[in-house]
Amino acid sequence: MRGATINELADHPLVKGLPPGAVERLSASASEVEFGVGEAILAEGGAAGVLYLLRSGKVALSAHAPGKGHLLVQTLGAGEVLGLSWLFPPFQWKFDAHAIEAVQAFAFDGARLRAKLDEDPVLGYALLKRITPVVLERLQQTRIRLLDLYGEAPAAAQVGTATTATAATAATAAGATAATAAGAGGPAGATAARAAHPSAPPRHQIR
Repeated sequence: MRGATINELADHPLVKGLPPGAVERLSASASEVEFGVGEAILAEGGAAGVLYLLRSGKVALSAHAPGKGHLLVQTLGAGEVLGLSWLFPPFQWKFDAHAIEAVQAFAFDGARLRAKLDEDPVLGYALLKRITPVVLERLQQTRIRLLDLYGEAPAAAQVGTATTATAATAATAAGATAATAAGAGGPAGATAARAAHPSAPPRHQIR
């Protein structure tokens, strides 16, 4: 990789600020790649062997949702990371990805990169600390999109439904109590009936 390109790689957020010499060591596992609009980059379930650091363009990240087809999870652009499953067994892509704009990227061979990180634990730890937040963010984006797709009753609606049901139950109970008291006759019965049905006239007014 040319010196100018290494300098550009060194400015990518994932590797910027790594220990001295780290970027040069990592660049030995990297190449420059391009993808045209609509071209597939990752295939869900396929062998995961590459880490992509995006330099330009946009990529749509999607996943298969049972009964719903493909679900757009996230759109990635320059300065972002594509492909994380090369780091974790069984090394299979969890998403599909295709270019929605012409893409330029640095591509790192996953097996060689894992070997370098094993050989240099300091570098491995430093890089892992940067990759972990990306993994967490991607999981969160997936969760949000799945909730949007499959949906849950809003909390306010659930509270409203519960409140209505409670009120109805209370009204029914009050009515039953009033009916029982009214059936017993006397002042207590009349008072209970009026409490349950305020609009009803007092019993002594009924002719």
